[in-house]
Amino acid sequence: MASSEPGGGSQGTAKVLLLFAVLAILAAAMAALAALGIGAAAGRFLPAAPLPCPGQPLEPAALGGWSVDVYNASGAEGLAAETAAVLQGRGVAVGKVGNQPAPAVKVPAGAQFPEVVIAAPKSGYAQAAALQELFPESVFMPVDDDATGLRIYLTKPVVTTHTAATDSGAGGAQSTTKLRCVA
Repeated sequence: MASSEPGGGSQGTAKVLLLFAVLAILAAAMAALAALGIGAAAGRFLPAAPLPCPGQPLEPAALGGWSVDVYNASGAEGLAAETAAVLQGRGVAVGKVGNQPAPAVKVPAGAQFPEVVIAAPKSGYAQAAALQELFPESVFMPVDDDATGLRIYLTKPVVTTHTAATDSGAGGAQSTTKLRCVA
C-alpha cells in the first residue's frame, strides 16, 4: 500500500538537509569570528595571544612631540574631550577623540578594571611610560600594529598626577620606569 501523502518522505528529507546546511553556515561563521578575535569579547579588541610586556625599564618620553588618541569607554559624557584638553595643556598632541569600548583585558579575581588602558606598539613604549606617570591607575597593553599608534581608553573618570617630572616636560629623564602591563 502506498503512502497517503505523496512525496511526503522527500519533503522531510529536504527539510533535514536544509537544517544541516544552515547549521554548517552558522558554525563556519562562528569559526571565522573566533579566528578574528571576535565573539566572547562582544566586538571588543582581544588579541589572539597577548604580546609580552616589555621587561626592561624605560626612560619615559618627554611630554610633547608625539600624539595620542583618547577614547571614552566609561559612558561618562565628555570624559575624552576633558582628558584630551588636559593632555594638550601638558604639551601632548591629541589625535582622535571619541567614544570607543576599551580593549578586553583580563583582570585578576577580586581586582577592579583599570581606570585607564594604554595601548601602544613597540615604537610607543616610551610615550606609554610617560602616560603611566600621568595616569597612575593605568595598565599598559602592547599591540603589534604600528599603524594603530598610541591610544588611551578611559574606563572611569580619572585625574592625572601633577608631579614635577611630568609637569616640567622632562618625562622622567633622570629615572626609568617599568610599564605596568595587563595581567
